[in-house]
Amino acid sequence: CGEAAEFQETVLVGDVSTYPNYISCDSMAKSEIVVPMLKNGQLLGVLDLDSSLIDDYNAVDRDYLEQFVAILLEKTEWDFTMFEEKA
Repeated sequence: CGEAAEFQETVLVGDVSTYPNYISCDSMAKSEIVVPMLKNGQLLGVLDLDSSLIDDYNAVDRDYLEQFVAILLEKTEWDFTMFEEKA
């Protein structure tokens, strides 16, 4: 997730046990895809999907998930004022 956020690119990991920078949040995860959610150059979050199968995600999944995130970002009103510091 951190790499996708930092580099603002989708990260596709075929086998998490061989990925040098992988931090597990699910012991059943064998593969993962993380799509950054960027609007107007600002990182809003990431879409993170894990699978219990090795090599479960591919370029087709990446393309469709990136399209999904683009639609989500376009159609959702993002208001983060609730996170602003209170005086």
